[in-house]
Parts: sequence; structure tokens; C-alpha cells
Amino acid sequence: MTASLPDSAAPSPAPQVSGRAASGASLLMVVNLMSRGIGIISTAALARLLTPNDFGIVSLAMIVVEFAQMLTDFQLTNALVRSPRRDEHLYATAFTLGVMRGVITAAGIALAALPAGVMTGNDHVRNVLLVLALQPLIDGWRSPRMVDYIRDIDFSREAVVTIVGRIVAVAIMVLLAALTHSYWALVSGTIVASLTMTIMTHVMRPFRPRFELRDYRLFLGFGGWMSAAAMTNYLSFKLDSLIVAGRFGVARLGQYNLGIQISGILTSQLAWALQRAIFSALSTISDDLPRRLRAYATAQTAMVGVLLPIGVGMVLVAHEAIMVIAGPKWTDAIVVLRFVGPPMAFGGLIESAQALLMVEGMTRTLFLRNLLTFAMRLALLWGGLMLGGFTGMLIGLTIAGFLYVLLTLQLVSRHFHVSLIAPFVNAWRSFVAAAVMIVAVLALDIALGAPGHNFSRNLLGLAAKSVLGGGAYAGTHLLLWRLSGQPAGFERFVLDFAGRLVRTVGGRLRMRREATE
Repeated sequence: MTASLPDSAAPSPAPQVSGRAASGASLLMVVNLMSRGIGIISTAALARLLTPNDFGIVSLAMIVVEFAQMLTDFQLTNALVRSPRRDEHLYATAFTLGVMRGVITAAGIALAALPAGVMTGNDHVRNVLLVLALQPLIDGWRSPRMVDYIRDIDFSREAVVTIVGRIVAVAIMVLLAALTHSYWALVSGTIVASLTMTIMTHVMRPFRPRFELRDYRLFLGFGGWMSAAAMTNYLSFKLDSLIVAGRFGVARLGQYNLGIQISGILTSQLAWALQRAIFSALSTISDDLPRRLRAYATAQTAMVGVLLPIGVGMVLVAHEAIMVIAGPKWTDAIVVLRFVGPPMAFGGLIESAQALLMVEGMTRTLFLRNLLTFAMRLALLWGGLMLGGFTGMLIGLTIAGFLYVLLTLQLVSRHFHVSLIAPFVNAWRSFVAAAVMIVAVLALDIALGAPGHNFSRNLLGLAAKSVLGGGAYAGTHLLLWRLSGQPAGFERFVLDFAGRLVRTVGGRLRMRREATE
């Protein structure tokens, strides 16, 4: 049994399911690109209206909020997606657990506010936490019936919820930032986004609140290990922020988190979109492991092909991107972007591998992986900090990111007898195309010279590098594909994906136009 079938030999996994998955992923990608576009605009505005210290305060508070959410996260949505049942008792149990989780999480955040303020020596963090405790209370009342669309790999309603919530939140943030120049703009936008999205879930898929716990074992059985895995994973990936805040101060944390945020604008969001579609699709392929593995192999190749040029490209345009989006006062974020970009280029491999392990119910395995990752990252980050300061820590972070990818792939290799290097071998054309892209952009970089802090010059450089790099990558990919005999693989996937994207978006626009006539 192997998922590393030759491109030409790999049979098509469940045409109907793969087609729905591609359509679902295409819609999620469009939504996330729109959301990221809105995010870039809001970041550009907020970075100029607020200070690194403002961002640092909210970033510190959000570490506490997100950790509290992880502690009580029983993966209710994923458990519903994985369950073949659809009845009111199941939804009522999920809703009840969601509300209970919201109350417990809010209480934990409020109780943590005072000690967090003392530990950080910052009363602003305490005040922000007391207000952000409202967020889980609001989120707990979302309609559990929204999972019906996810089960059917229909993400259109969730797309509307996400976009509306994002637009309303950004409008509030930017308006308040312009009026107050205070970090409260960020806090208010976060609360408003949660409230808007909760209301929208009941508009899209109404659910009459009903409290019961008849099916709680179904959720605890799946969510127990997943909650522990999510918690250890979160701690592992927030170690760097805690170290930066403790050693270099809140303002430096603001700079650092902006670099992380910009580096993940495309890579993490696209990986998340594909992971949602892959998990839903694999969940529908029941009792047929070979088909799941073939679908997994296809997803891995696509992940590399899509995310590799984006992650590498963010490194190549780091200076221009920070100068255009945030401005000269955020120059410390440039070095962050250059270090964290490469590991994020391979984040998609982790997402698809994790989707496969979750579908197979291997949640305990994910917890143990995250526990090992936590220890590994702690050693690398602290060792790098001791040896090379801030830059040393970033080097340790980069090494830890690549080891995390290899560890996750090793789990799949061991449990399913899949070649560890298969995702890299099958995507060889993507790596060659990325190398050509790097050479082309570096040559242009030399020709353009140092861009400095001038906005217009940085904007021109960013546009030129993006067009040249994207063209070099796509052109090389297509050339190698044709020279290889146009086999089934990433290129065919992209062409089919583009076709489905056009048909999906065009069809929905046509239906909306006909409905208004």
C-alpha cells in the first residue's frame, strides 16, 4: 500500500467527492484571499494609526485568550463532521457543550487577567483581557447546524459568515483607530467580529436553542485527545512570542507578530482552506483506506505546488512588503518575515497529513507529536537565543519548523507505509520552478538596487518582483510538465481547479442575477 503512486498511474479518487472537494476548496480559497486582502488593507491602516506597543499589548492578551480556548476545545465541529448521524439530539448536545465551553473559557480568562497583568507588568494587558473574556461567551451561541454545509463540502454559507464578520470588524477597527489611536480599536473589532459571525450562523442555518447532554460521549471521545493536541500545539507555537515579550519587551513583540502575521497572510490561510476541504472529503470516503491515501497523495502534491512559491516569494519581497503594508517604523519585522517564510511554505504538508490522521481517529498520535514538538521547539528557541540573541532565536525557529514537517510526515509514513520523501519527489517540478523563480527575482533585485524607505519605489519593486517571480514559476512549471508528457499531477489539478473555480463563482453569480430579475 502506498500513496506515492506515479503521476500517470494514480487512479482518480472518487470523482464525485474529489470534485466537490475541489469546488469547496476553490470557494474557501476565494473567501480566504478576499479575507486576506481585507486583512492587508486593515493592517496597512492600523500599522500607521497605532504603534508597535499597541499591537504588542493586544498580542500578549490574545495569547492568554487563545490558550484558554485551547484548554476547553473539544473539536465540536470536527466531531460533528466525522459523525454519520444527523439528529436534533446531536446538535443540541453540541450547542450545550458550546455554551458551557464559552462560560468556562470566559471565566478562566477573567480570572487570569489580574495575574497576567502582574506577570507582564502591564495593567493594559489586564484590562484588555477583562473585555476579551466576552468573546468565548459570544462564540458559544453559534448555530451547530452550520456543520451540515461542511459535511456536504459546501462552504458558501461559511464564506458569507466569514466575509461579513471580517468586513464589519475591520470597519470598526479602522474607524476607532483613526478616532482614538488606541489599542482598544483592535479589541473592539475582535468582539464585534464574534458577535456578527454568531448572528450570521443563525441567519444562515437557524437553530432553536435547546440544552441537553445525551450524546456528550461522542464529543469527549473524539475531542479529548484533540483538545490536548491543540493545547500542546498552541503552547509550542507561542513559545517564540513569549520569549520575545519576556526578553525584548512588548514593542518588539508587536514588531515580531506583525512579521508573523504578514508571512501567514497567504500561506497559512490557503493551507487552512485546503485542510478543511481535505478533511471533509476524506471523511466521506469511508471504509476505503487505499482511496483515502490516493486522495492524500494528490493533496500533498497540490499543497507543495501552491504554497511553495508563496512562502519563498515572501522571503524575496520581505523588505518591500513590510515597507508598503506597514511603513518604516516596522523595519524589525523584515528579518522575521525572511526567517519564518520558508517553513510556512511547507505548512500545507502538515495540514493534509493532519487531516488524514484525524479522519483515521489517530488523535492520541497527534497529541504525542505536539508534545514532542513542544520540547523540541523549546530547546531550539532557547538555545538559539543564548547563542545568537534575537537572530539566533529566529534560526532556531526556522529549524524547528522544518523538523515539525518531517516529524508529521514520518507519522503518516510509519502508520500507513507511505514513503517519507514521496511528497517531495512527486513535486519535483515545483522545486525546480521555485529555484528558477529565486534566480529571476534575485537578478531583478540586483538590477533595481536598494529600495530604501521610499513608498513608491517599494511598491514598484513589490509589483515587479511578484509579476516576474510568479511568471517564472508558472512558466517553468508548465514547460517541465509538457516536457514530461503532461502527466496527471499538480498542473492538471490546477487547470481543473481553475475551471471549477470559474464555474463555481460564475454559477453563483448567475443564480444571484437570475433571482433578482
